[in-house]
Amino acid sequence: MALLFVDDATTASQRLWAMTSSLDFRHRKRIKLSALRGSMKRVASWKARFRLAILPWQPEDSLEIGTELRERPAFKSLPFLFYKAGKFKAQELASLEVLGLYHVLSGSWSDAELKLQLSFVYELQKKIDFLQISEEHWHETAMLLREMNQQLEALSNVDPLTNLSNRRHFDDVLQVEWKRAMRHGAALSILMIDIDHFKRFNDDYGHLAGDDCLQQVAGALRQQLRRPADLLARYGGEEFIVLLPQTEEAGARVVAESLRKLVESLKIESGGEALKRSVTVSIGVASWTPQKGDRPELLVQAADDALYRAKEGGRNRVESMPVPSKDSR
Repeated sequence: MALLFVDDATTASQRLWAMTSSLDFRHRKRIKLSALRGSMKRVASWKARFRLAILPWQPEDSLEIGTELRERPAFKSLPFLFYKAGKFKAQELASLEVLGLYHVLSGSWSDAELKLQLSFVYELQKKIDFLQISEEHWHETAMLLREMNQQLEALSNVDPLTNLSNRRHFDDVLQVEWKRAMRHGAALSILMIDIDHFKRFNDDYGHLAGDDCLQQVAGALRQQLRRPADLLARYGGEEFIVLLPQTEEAGARVVAESLRKLVESLKIESGGEALKRSVTVSIGVASWTPQKGDRPELLVQAADDALYRAKEGGRNRVESMPVPSKDSR
């Protein structure tokens, strides 16, 4: 524990300084009041960790010096002990309230009285230090927990095999984009994508090759979708789904056809050998401008119905399906 002692060259100051030598301070820094006024930066840079500052009370200077010290991080919560040979006036004590934690020592004091004052200040400062450390630890822990929760939230939105968004995240984003489209009267399109004959692919080449195939298809689809608002997700198994905000059916079919051709052009291999047949996808397209009372699940269902039509029509193709009208729902 270190002591900062400000000396005003009075008899009381000299006596008090001498008395502090018998107390439990590891370091004692002594500076003259006249020198302190122009040395705030130097004092604030001292490496010692101060537990107490003892300052003389001079009506014109002490409050200003105490306030300036308080602005320094090292002295922000440090107890101040002001001393004077005479008795403190009520207005002087009132003026000290702005400094926060302070004590006063007035008149003539004995070694026992000084030790009692300093003992109280020392124990109080230990509690303050503990609370500050606890608060810092709490803030650090809270920050770490927030970061971990953010990471967990991000991981919970990602499909671990393809690193695409998962179905849960897609459904959440769809709800947001559905409401946005409804507010602005904008169209919304969904592409439902399925890898053709994927079960047979797994049977022929094994599940590891199947996983590799899913990863390559996912990577190709992701590179082709360049608009920031477009969302590609793995919907389950060999199915992918794409959300295209502010996109009419004609534009969605163009995107779907480009994705279909891209997958067909991939040179996917198994164990370093070319496959007997190209990997292809079937795509179902559905578009709608949401109205009040409409549900986004109907758009997903329409895209799924369109995907079924594409498979029934021979696979490796794009088909569209309208969202059922309210009368037919």
